[in-house]
Amino acid sequence: MVVGVTPAQLRAHIDASGLSIREWATTVAGRDPRTVERWLAGEGIPASAADWLSRLGDVTATRNRATVTIER
Repeated sequence: MVVGVTPAQLRAHIDASGLSIREWATTVAGRDPRTVERWLAGEGIPASAADWLSRLGDVTATRNRATVTIER
């Protein structure tokens, strides 16, 4: 796992979006919900995903669409 990206930070991103884990995983992250659930359980987040998560800004989402701001 990349330093600075914790399951708690991931949970905060999901909670802030107002989506369920399943909805967030598929709509925002483009990942299988089981993968995101493993990350939340403390399994290592791959470096590429951790980098993306560390730059994740605002997420405006509905069940079918997400607008994501990525910080440079």
